Amino acid sequence: MAVWQPLPWHTDLWQRFNTMVVTNKLAHAVVLTGQRGLGKGHFARALAQGLYCEGEKSRGIACGQCSACHQFEAETISDF
Repeated sequence: MAVWQPLPWHTDLWQRFNTMVVTNKLAHAVVLTGQRGLGKGHFARALAQGLYCEGEKSRGIACGQCSACHQFEAETISDF
């Protein structure tokens, strides 16, 4: 099972988003912008899977084992 994780150059941004999630201050929508090839889509998938995950998370990274992670990987979550 694949677990989407932030790329090494996303570390600072990932920590800021994880803090917003933990403190329940994440906005209802997020717009990611930047140059082509920076991994915006990858970051979005990692963030979404971490939010959907129902299992034990480490630093906001999805567990990859729970039913929500399996549904995310199978692309059967209609909200994504």
